[in-house]
Amino acid sequence: MPPRTKQKSVKPLKITRENYVPPPNHNAPASYPWPREGQEGQPINIDDPMLLDFNCEGWDKESAKRYNSLLHIEILPTHFGHADTLVSLGLDTDVFETLQAMGIAPLCY
Repeated sequence: MPPRTKQKSVKPLKITRENYVPPPNHNAPASYPWPREGQEGQPINIDDPMLLDFNCEGWDKESAKRYNSLLHIEILPTHFGHADTLVSLGLDTDVFETLQAMGIAPLCY
């Protein structure tokens, strides 16, 4: 006879973005923790109970961690735009039209 174990017969369901259900008393807007008047440039509190673990519509703890890590990075401007990045962001036509209106589109492209 095999030895008996005390393992649970039903394993807990792994929480993902698809099956996550917010707490019933959560009433923060989807854009929470934004806007942050007077707190710009300061880290977001990850332990805030109003900040959800997963939020498909807005900010969640993962997004807040990324924001906090980017606060410590110095991002220097460049003179050139990367065309593939502009396309992936959906900004290529807006940027091109702006540069065309300024008369420098042929120079930039």
